[in-house]
Formats: sequence, structure tokens, C-alpha cells
Amino acid sequence: MVKKYSFERSDENALIEVKVGLKNDLETIPLVFALDTGASHTVIDLTALLLAGYVPDKKSNIIEVETGGGVVKVQRVVLPSFGAFGIQKENFEITTYDFMKEGLMSEYHGVLGLYFFQNTLLHIDFINSEIWVETV
Repeated sequence: MVKKYSFERSDENALIEVKVGLKNDLETIPLVFALDTGASHTVIDLTALLLAGYVPDKKSNIIEVETGGGVVKVQRVVLPSFGAFGIQKENFEITTYDFMKEGLMSEYHGVLGLYFFQNTLLHIDFINSEIWVETV
């Protein structure tokens, strides 16, 4: 079944905002991510992760990744439940780092990368400002 989602951008350079849900033991925390078709993995700001009730072990799962701003150290975290576009991922691996510590000020809590869309048909229609999602 194909699901359609509308999006708005203030101009042609604006990012596509995605409402995501991060479940903890008590509730689903609504967050706003930027859809990043140039990113392979999903990244969440450490502050948003902490506010959602997750405290990653600081000493494990540290890796280096290349970003548009250079190489940064990130931490892999497995979330029990993470969702967007009607897709719910269980035990979903994301990466996290402290945006502010890295000098990044953002209105977004993270970026939704392409790995999230594994086994999914994703169509972005910029003419009609729609995203079509179909899981296979």
C-alpha cells in the first residue's frame, strides 16, 4: 500500500522536515528530523536523545564517520522503536553525537538517512511536494 505525505519548503534550498517518533518506556517523543538523501545512516543530536530518556554508554560503540563538515566521532545506539512515514523500526541502529559540541546549531533533532528506507519504495515528488512511501 502506497502512503502519500505532503511537505512544505519555504524555498528551493530548504530541507524537507520529517516528523519522527522515538519511543521510550513511557511515551512516544515527537521529534523533527531533516530528510537527508545524501546520508546513509540516521543521526540524532545527543541532547534530543538524552531528553527522550536514553543515556548511551559513553565508552562503547564509538566510530568515526565522514560528514560534510569533516570527520567526527559518533556513537552507535540501538533504539527499541523508531518511526517515520508510517514505518516503525524495532531495534533500529542510529548514530548520535553532540551537535553543539561540534559547533552545529540546528532547528532539527537529527537527520533521517537512507538506511531507514531499506525494503521501501521511496518517491520524492518536488513538483507536487509529496513523498510516496511503500514498504515491500
